[in-house]
Amino acid sequence: MYQLDQIQELNRLIATHTPKEGLNVSRINNFGTYKASSTQKRSPVIEEPTILIPTQGQKYCYAGEKKHKICAGNLFVSFFPMSVEGEIVEASQEKPLLLAGIRLDLGKMADLLLKIERLDNQMIEPTGPYLS
Repeated sequence: MYQLDQIQELNRLIATHTPKEGLNVSRINNFGTYKASSTQKRSPVIEEPTILIPTQGQKYCYAGEKKHKICAGNLFVSFFPMSVEGEIVEASQEKPLLLAGIRLDLGKMADLLLKIERLDNQMIEPTGPYLS
């Protein structure tokens, strides 16, 4: 769990940069913010590969029989597109659900993992007079 003052500062920044309901696209590539000022009943959604950083409010994500709580201090990470059900259980005009999201680019992640693997395979055992 993060320190409360850090979450409150991030919440202030997200609120400042989230003027409208729903998704607010940022000038930063693959980054955006989200605002919901009312609760929403459980309904089907597609979760894209993302890292969600909630700072206020609460929602649940249901994947099969598993129920994931998404609230301040609890990150939600999805590495592949999933069909799930979502429910916003804590949101109001005074205290809307606020979160930041980073969309994960699976192609770039795969390239990075392949580069790391190639580097791993190229590692040479250190030798020298001080190593036995």
